[in-house]
Amino acid sequence: MTLKLNGTNSEAAPAYAGDDADTGLQCGTNELKLVTGGTARATVDSSGNVGIGTSAPVSALHVEEGDIRIDTADNGTQALRFSDRNTTKAKIQYPDTAEKLHLITSGSTRVVTITSQSRVGIGTTTPSY
Repeated sequence: MTLKLNGTNSEAAPAYAGDDADTGLQCGTNELKLVTGGTARATVDSSGNVGIGTSAPVSALHVEEGDIRIDTADNGTQALRFSDRNTTKAKIQYPDTAEKLHLITSGSTRVVTITSQSRVGIGTTTPSY
């Protein structure tokens, strides 16, 4: 395969391509895109965020089409979110100030809590056993 440099540097004709002219790397302003079939599939932005299925990642790893996202939640805790596009349906969140793992449904309802003492609460965030 021959590496080709293309002067148009668009998604339809990325700057660095092989034998397939619409598949390769597109260099943008402070970003790099992986392009297949003339469509950007993955983006690395100027903050080092990687987006798969999105050209505007909002976290270190943002998977848009797969509806799974690993990020920092609004209150600074880490979260694994399961969503329908940008609407969070459920998430696993850790840690909070009390070192608990929370399973959360849409919105902010904590349905299961696991403490650092291995206590499990269903419907309560302060399980006693």
